Amino acid sequence: MIRLGLLTTSFPRFDGDSAGGFVLEHAKVLVQLGCTVDVLAPRNGVGRAWTQPWPGISVRWLSYMWPRAMARTFFRAGAPDNLRRDVLAWPGAAAFPCVLWHAARRYGSGWQGVVSHWVLPCGMAASFVAHGRPHWAVVHGSDLHLLRQLPGRRRFVRRLVHQRARVQCVSQRQGETFAALLPKSPATEIWRKHCLFAAPMGVDGAPPDMSRDRTRRALGLHKFTALCLSRLIPIKGIDVAIRAFAGCRDRELVVAGRGPERSRLERLAVRCDAPVRFVGEVREPDKSRWLAAADALVVPSRATRFREEGAPRVVLEAYSAGLPVVASATGGISEMVSHERDGLLVPPDDARPDDARPDDAQRLRAAVDRLVRDLDLRLQLQSGARAAGQRNTWTAHMPRMRRWLDRFDTACSEH
Repeated sequence: MIRLGLLTTSFPRFDGDSAGGFVLEHAKVLVQLGCTVDVLAPRNGVGRAWTQPWPGISVRWLSYMWPRAMARTFFRAGAPDNLRRDVLAWPGAAAFPCVLWHAARRYGSGWQGVVSHWVLPCGMAASFVAHGRPHWAVVHGSDLHLLRQLPGRRRFVRRLVHQRARVQCVSQRQGETFAALLPKSPATEIWRKHCLFAAPMGVDGAPPDMSRDRTRRALGLHKFTALCLSRLIPIKGIDVAIRAFAGCRDRELVVAGRGPERSRLERLAVRCDAPVRFVGEVREPDKSRWLAAADALVVPSRATRFREEGAPRVVLEAYSAGLPVVASATGGISEMVSHERDGLLVPPDDARPDDARPDDAQRLRAAVDRLVRDLDLRLQLQSGARAAGQRNTWTAHMPRMRRWLDRFDTACSEH
């Protein structure tokens, strides 16, 4: 049995916590494949958290600021938006990499391999403690944009190449961006061919616990319902979706999630006379019920100069429920959604939230109009969504993950 260390900045703190849920699922798959997983993650403020979330998985929560109430860098709106909005989040951003590195050195003597989620800071810390052991680094989105601005980025990337680390980017676009940081050499080309790959995280959606009609009645849905399921932060573009529903009477927008933008978005919905229902953060089994009851998932993420979406998990969750997706063609979304096969793509909004251009909302509105009026198209996209969902389950990913883990096993034996 292989013992792995897993370094992450986001991990569920309790049953139903949405933060880092896919990291826990990734760890569960590794356990199914014969590993034990030791997780290192940042402690968030005060309170108890999971230490044994699953057989074979243990979690050590790292205190990185004192008093603990000053641990404001992670969770909440996510590290990028916490840093943008809260000056008190910055000290933790400087302290946590050092705390993580020391913890990995202290507790990782028995590890045979290291898995890291978010290349900064976790991938960097893992690269310093691997010492010849296999390292599997998962690059998401915001971490890659931060890496591109890091002064020592090429030295760090050369370290990953030298260590023959496996680097997983969650989209092909991100893989190309990461590859652009690589030094030009024959050894690098060999590493790129065998060790750099693009694949989204998997998802295994929970089946609904009642029929769709009963679920819709229980949730009070009587019209065409579009669902936005995300953190309420600027990059998610929820304001564009609200403008797209302005003045509508034959449809409804349900916004599920929490975040610092909620008050502003509620005022915008009133100002636009948009039929929007804010239901707060939803956890299982409620999340599965909303996905089963809705008619479409809307993902109006915006593109910015500094950040774009990687491969939003919610798209795969929608596909798992057979739910068509109307999304902005930005980042990895344009690779996940096949236009007019399992969803509809519209150009992304690249404006500031307060300056969103009317035509951005109009393009999103036109795409939703097609689904409202064309039942055949909706059924066609539902069928495509189910097929896409089957291709992207953790179960479907397991054979490929086993091959990757076999390489870990071989390297561990050599080590």
